[in-house]
Amino acid sequence: MTSAKDTPPSPLQLARFSIPSRAPNTLRRPRLIDFLHENIHRKVIFVAAAAGYGKTALLSDFVLEVESPVVWCQLDETDRDATTLAEDTVAAVRHLRADFQSIIPSLTAQRGAEAVALASALARDIASAFDDYVILVLDNFHLVQDSEEAMRFMDAFVPELPEQIHLLIAGRAIPDSPAFTHLAITDQIAGIDEDYLRFTPEEVQALLQQRHNLEMPRLAAEELTANTEGWITAILMSTYSMWRGMTASAAQARQSESVYGFLAEEVLEQQPPPMKTFLLESSVLPDMDVEICNEVLERTDSEHFLKQAEERHLFVNTVGEEFRAYQYHNLFRDFLSDKLRSQDPKRLAAIRKRAAHWYYTQGMIEAAVTFYVMAGCVEQATQIIETQAVKMYATGRYATLNHWAEHLGQDISNAPHLNLMLAIANTDRGRLDTAEERLKLAQIGFERNANSHGCLEVQIHQSFVWYRRGKFEQGLELANDGLQKAAELKRDDLAGRIKETMGLCLFRLEKLPEAEKQLREFAEIVERLQ
Repeated sequence: MTSAKDTPPSPLQLARFSIPSRAPNTLRRPRLIDFLHENIHRKVIFVAAAAGYGKTALLSDFVLEVESPVVWCQLDETDRDATTLAEDTVAAVRHLRADFQSIIPSLTAQRGAEAVALASALARDIASAFDDYVILVLDNFHLVQDSEEAMRFMDAFVPELPEQIHLLIAGRAIPDSPAFTHLAITDQIAGIDEDYLRFTPEEVQALLQQRHNLEMPRLAAEELTANTEGWITAILMSTYSMWRGMTASAAQARQSESVYGFLAEEVLEQQPPPMKTFLLESSVLPDMDVEICNEVLERTDSEHFLKQAEERHLFVNTVGEEFRAYQYHNLFRDFLSDKLRSQDPKRLAAIRKRAAHWYYTQGMIEAAVTFYVMAGCVEQATQIIETQAVKMYATGRYATLNHWAEHLGQDISNAPHLNLMLAIANTDRGRLDTAEERLKLAQIGFERNANSHGCLEVQIHQSFVWYRRGKFEQGLELANDGLQKAAELKRDDLAGRIKETMGLCLFRLEKLPEAEKQLREFAEIVERLQ
């Protein structure tokens, strides 16, 4: 497989940094908007609720009516790495101000960029760039919240932001981390939870009037609100049909095993067959535009169906003006893909494979790996992983490396470079037992491929692990054995690393003249190879 080409971000990628468009029939919710206005002076406002409660719609409604500049960043799973999170935040700021200058790109290009250093540098860059009030929105925060790297970044980033920068965050729950705990203690964080987001009977009546120009009796509105527990997604699904039948549908759905599945099924069945097919197949894609839909779905009429989905209010969000991008509501997309899986699993796999190839050609490596794995094409995913593992480690994308290991599962021994990079990353963090487990897997893979260079790298790092464990004699012996192999393979770079470890072990063994000799030779090799 050829390597991914270097390309500038596509309009589809840039859509993550655009404020979602406001649909003409979106109900403005004054009680929630007013709460945001009243608390925007705080450092952070966190909107926390499960999927389908209108978090993104609320924040986009709010920021579209404020006078302050707004930076919008829709997070995804790649932001679990501090380096990617920092880079995406820079990209989001540049979407607002193209002249924004930041040291982050140069820092992330260096090996071993640390989350705290990145966070501090980014906070300083933002402070220097903005004198006036600015709102930074982080949407889909739940996708990064369980990442140690991302939370280490946020714990350093939030306290260092200047007073003119205020965060609006949407996720599933307020993080239990030092920065957010401190904000709570100092009364610098406000929150909107699931209960507050639930629709009231009055809002249901207003919604129906606005969307369908129909008057709903108070009693019927109360019944619908009770049956759906104020869950806006279920209410929207119900109001898609004629209002006289929707309370009965909602009540019936509530008694079934899936409220959402029942209502979504009704909506899907009301569509003409061509639209139904498009909805099912396009649900494979988390973000859509005309180009990717036509390419991946092998069709030429995607523009028509995307516009139809928007006009029919089929639970699709839109962003951008010049370049239109689309996203299905998360729950609706999950329902559609599950439906496609049960109806035509071969077609689902074929679309995922084509999507993986498209992402790869666009340089979207993480997405390509994910979609190849979901398509059952583990071999193709492994090929990409093996070519990218060293680069991912060098740029500090440790969460991505771990995620790839989880993707491969039992096939992990077929990715020795991935295991080697994970061994080094775990050694950096003092997790030596885990590092040695990864080294064993790397050894298996390199031996299977008859890769003597890889086997030597495993041996070199194992000698360093011995050094870290305080077993200096064992480390020295293993390193010395590798020195001859490096000479045979004509790998001066590896010989230099070996001499470094030998020097460290000899120093700790108090053999100072020998240690100095090895470390001097290490320095000479490094200088020669530069």
